Amino acid sequence: MPPSSRDAVRVTASAHMKHWLEPVLCEAGLGHNYKVDKVLKVLRIYPRSNTLSSLPLCLCDANYKILAFANYKAIAAFERKERRRVTQNLLNSEIMIHSFTIRFYNDDQVQGFFDGLKFKQKASLFPGYLVLEINDFSMFNRDQLILSNAGTIEFLYGTPRYIARFIEQEFSDEE
Repeated sequence: MPPSSRDAVRVTASAHMKHWLEPVLCEAGLGHNYKVDKVLKVLRIYPRSNTLSSLPLCLCDANYKILAFANYKAIAAFERKERRRVTQNLLNSEIMIHSFTIRFYNDDQVQGFFDGLKFKQKASLFPGYLVLEINDFSMFNRDQLILSNAGTIEFLYGTPRYIARFIEQEFSDEE
């Protein structure tokens, strides 16, 4: 059998999901991210506090998970366009990200916003975690296929490329 031209991926639920989080977010600049179809699967919707107007989410591409917020403007636009609540049937669906901003949060903020989420001890030394703030998104695929390997998908924060781009650079800037 001839070799496949498709990259090896951990999530095989959809042919539309690509490995884009690490290559796009761990680059020195975010210049050419418009060339990538930014399709992500919603793995978890975290409870929202009374003081938080955005919706905390855990999303994944074909290989890695990442934490994200859908801000209130994105939620309002989605609900107007779709004529339904954003949390209705969003879990395990695929969304297309049209616009996002990157924010960095420390351990305490991540635990507060994301229902006490704690990372492995090695990752807890990080000065900050990259979190996507979604400004505009739409529903891409409504099929709510539950991933059998969702628990084994790693967060982007422990990858060598992420550490080299954000953590080692942070420590070298301090010296």
